[in-house]
Formats: sequence, C-alpha cells, structure tokens
Amino acid sequence: MIEKIDWNEIRKNLEEHKDTVMEVVINLSKFILRQRSEKNLQLAQDFLDSARQNLEGYFFHYEKKNFSQGIFNLTLASEKLVKAYALAIGVIKKEELRKEVAHKSPLVYQITVEKEPFKSLFSFINLLNPKFTNNINLKDIISNKNFQLEMLRAREEDIKKFLDKCENFINILNENRVIKNFFSQEEIKNVLDFEGGMELFKYTFLLMVSSILLFPHYFTSNYPDSEEIKQKEYNENLGIVKVSPRLYKILQSCHENLEEYILRGKND
Repeated sequence: MIEKIDWNEIRKNLEEHKDTVMEVVINLSKFILRQRSEKNLQLAQDFLDSARQNLEGYFFHYEKKNFSQGIFNLTLASEKLVKAYALAIGVIKKEELRKEVAHKSPLVYQITVEKEPFKSLFSFINLLNPKFTNNINLKDIISNKNFQLEMLRAREEDIKKFLDKCENFINILNENRVIKNFFSQEEIKNVLDFEGGMELFKYTFLLMVSSILLFPHYFTSNYPDSEEIKQKEYNENLGIVKVSPRLYKILQSCHENLEEYILRGKND
C-alpha cells in the first residue's frame, strides 16, 4: 500500500548510499540545467497557454452538460501539460513528442525513465525502498485494450480511491522531512532548488496519474463512431464525468506549478 511507506528503512538506506544519492541528484541537476534552453521553455509555455484554453473549454462544456466535449477538452489539457513538463526539463525533443508520443501522453514518463539520469534516479528509488518500482511499463498499459476499456468505464468510487492513494502519497512526502533533513542545508543549496524540485515532482506525479486516467478518452469523447463507448454515454452517470471536477482542479494546480517553473527557468 502506498500509505505504508517505511521511512526508517528509507533513512537507513540513505545513510548506506549517501554518496550515490548525491551523485544521482547532482547528475540530474546538471542534466536539467544543460538541457534547459530558451527555445524549449518558450515551446513549453506555448503548450501551457494552449492547455489553459482547454481547461476553460472543459469548464464551459461541463456547465452546459455537454460532457463528451468537456472530457475531450480535459484530455487535451492533460496531454499538453505533460508535453510542457517534458520540454521544460529537457527530457524529450519536439520530434519525439510528435512521432513517439502523439496523443498517448503517459508515454512521456516511460521515455523519461528509460533515459539517463532519470533511469538511475528511478533505479535508486527502487533500491531505497522495494515498494517503489521502476518496472511498470507504460507502453504495455497504453497498448492494452482491456486496460483502456476498464479506464473508459471505471466507476466513480474506483477512480476516487486511486486518486486518494496518489494524493495521500504526495501528502506523506510533504509532511515527512526525512529526505530533506538527511542532507545539510549547504549540500542542498549547492545542488539545486530542493523545494522547487520537490514541488515539481509532486505535480508531475499527479499529472502522470491524470494522464493515465484521461488518455483513453481522447478518441471516444470526440468521435461518434467509437466501438468502445459512445459519445452519448458521456453523461452524469459515467465515472470519469463524475470525478472530472476533481481532475480539473488537479490540472489547474499542475498548470500553475509548471508556469512558475518555466518563469524561474527564463529568469536564471
């Protein structure tokens, strides 16, 4: 269970591998600074601006009870926010977004964990606590038709439980200072903006979760010839429609955090 993280175990493992931790963090910091460019940050901002229009579109259609178009706009917003995140930290190129990712936004995270230094980071997270794993293959999830059908017709209570666990994980990270307190202020200061990095991790994690829930709805919510679920089935009784106001708020928060991150990058 996500909520049963053994922080004592993490502290013990941190102490045993402190040099490796610092090496991974330094490499990550250097990578982001090296890959950060004005061109990428501007393109990321363009994606954010477009995502904002889709968030507004969701709200408009939801209020009009035009739920299929509301969900479609929410899906587009999620996709563009994921792409903005990837461009902002320099983990993916524009050409990869077009050719490899397209409208399957969770693939961004799979591509991320396959590249250094993120591959080492996730491997080390798994070393610190075996309850975390870097072996989840999002490519398999995306190509799994049964998974997509399950997501399309997921019940409100099941989606809420999933979101509760994910947000609980983030709250634990916020409240528990074991990782931050493990390093001296000087060590943190010399590596990167620790608080900003933790905030970015928090929101990109929630963004990944949202994209997994929403990406199966890209075609079904916008085209009338879907075999899996019809547009008219996007009504007040469909699970994703019921939880969409909550997803809307999550995406709004992600948008604000990414915009702040991009602004800091432009000012550095």
